[in-house]
Amino acid sequence: MSGRASKARGYRYEADLEKFGRSWFPRLKRLGSQGQNDKSDFSGVRDWALEAKDRSPIRLSEWLREAEREAANAGKPWYAVLVKQRGKNVSHSYFVMTITLGFNLIKEHQQMQSKLKELGYEPSDWANT
Repeated sequence: MSGRASKARGYRYEADLEKFGRSWFPRLKRLGSQGQNDKSDFSGVRDWALEAKDRSPIRLSEWLREAEREAANAGKPWYAVLVKQRGKNVSHSYFVMTITLGFNLIKEHQQMQSKLKELGYEPSDWANT
């Protein structure tokens, strides 16, 4: 695939992600390339650097390092790579992060859940807001 075709495929995927993700994050916006000090492919998700990839072959190690560098550039604690699954629509993409980040995310979620329960809130109180 030529460089131009590959860029077009990447742009389409990012545009599809932007449209899909706005159901959860109404301010989600595709940023495009920002050069050497890239901070994320998207804005509108607080504390997260998200790196979108629609390429073959899949190079998770390389892409996670890129996402980590972008998170550091942006001063954000969380990062992930969004990887297009071949032959599927955007809703079947992979959300990839290191196991350390994943476990930290689970731990933080459990701590917040416990704190909200201590304050008298049930999951149905915060899940639909």
